[in-house]
Amino acid sequence: MNRKRNAPPKRPPRLRPFLRLIGLSLFFISMAPAQKQPATSPSQSSTRQAFRNDSGSFHFAILCDRAGGTRPGVFERAVEKINLMQPAFVLSIGDLIDGTAQNQTELEGQWDELDRIVSRLDARFFFTPGNHDVSKTPFSTEVWKKRRGPLYYHFVFQNTLFLCLNTDDGQANRISGEQVGYVRQALKDHRKVRWTFVLMHKPLWTFQQAEGWDSVEQLLQDRPHTVFTGHTHEYKRYERSGHEYIVFSTTGGGWSQERKTNEFDQIGWVSMTKDNPRVVVLKLDCMELGQ
Repeated sequence: MNRKRNAPPKRPPRLRPFLRLIGLSLFFISMAPAQKQPATSPSQSSTRQAFRNDSGSFHFAILCDRAGGTRPGVFERAVEKINLMQPAFVLSIGDLIDGTAQNQTELEGQWDELDRIVSRLDARFFFTPGNHDVSKTPFSTEVWKKRRGPLYYHFVFQNTLFLCLNTDDGQANRISGEQVGYVRQALKDHRKVRWTFVLMHKPLWTFQQAEGWDSVEQLLQDRPHTVFTGHTHEYKRYERSGHEYIVFSTTGGGWSQERKTNEFDQIGWVSMTKDNPRVVVLKLDCMELGQ
């Protein structure tokens, strides 16, 4: 009986020449000159300031007078440009509609037009009453209350207090005693806010006869605050007892015939930092729309 021969054992593959080839390749690679890398150190490629990502910082915009000789299209263009800048919210300083009307239906139509414009904003919009909004007809105030709610109010955002006041409270150039009491209570309830902003239409501190503002100003003196107003259609800045008071020009409102140098369409832009606000006035005709 023939026995089946055992198959010879398989020889392992010859790896030595292959490994020798890899070793020579690595040797020559290690002998190659090192390639220069681009500088990535912040001390060389940038300044040393920290990234500005403080959660306590925010931006808001201010739209100015639209009434008193409205120039169509200007306010609308401002809305488009504000949307490009993406503020946390948008404030106003009054005179949003012409306000003169023969009847309530006509006045409601003016508010309808304004509402269609501000509805295009990406951000929340806050209404502040001006004399064109609440004083031009016997039914102006009631229409405001019906559509806009209270004639003065406040809100808090990121530990910052915003007071939106009415400077024609019952009569022209007046902050009533009731409104002063409201301000007193709001300030008492929010003693520890980091900053207070006051939004109102008329710069009552410039008026020879005005009621109530002196009392409000006295209540504000012991806290950091900034006041924003309009009405005159002329841009001006004041400093009162170490506090900044700004009178904005227009966002589509009328100008004088001689067109003064401080009469121009603008947007207020405020950057609230952890320490204080930075207020910038942006001329509307210098701002280009993106594509």
